[in-house]
Amino acid sequence: MQQSRQYAGGPQIEYVTANVSSAAVANMMERDHMVTFAQPHKFIGVASVTDAYSNSGLWIHFMPLTLPALTASNIMVTTGVENWLPLASSVVNANAKSEGRFIKLKVPAKLFYFDADHPTGIIAGGYNITFFGTDDFDDLPLIRQ
Repeated sequence: MQQSRQYAGGPQIEYVTANVSSAAVANMMERDHMVTFAQPHKFIGVASVTDAYSNSGLWIHFMPLTLPALTASNIMVTTGVENWLPLASSVVNANAKSEGRFIKLKVPAKLFYFDADHPTGIIAGGYNITFFGTDDFDDLPLIRQ
């Protein structure tokens, strides 16, 4: 997990990069990957995803879900009982993009988890997802894709 440096002046935005590499087998999905910011934030979003995986599904949650890893598929198969917030679903849209998507929380959060699927499989070494956290915006514009 790579923590960002803080910048002087302007809005304070914290970045954390997660390497999705525990799913080293092509047909595994990332489950309960923990992300921790240095400070709690009201806005949490996705700044960047390695291009080859930008269409991966991405779901965030605030406690581990311990969902079973399905080795027969690299696409998330939901059951309707998942307690998460979807940022992008590769099942609903094969060209799902999570970059630029965010949530605004009433109570700031410092720690969250994510699950991700890999519609195109995953290469050795994994890929990166960079999340951002901030409190310095009244509102962020939605990015339509």
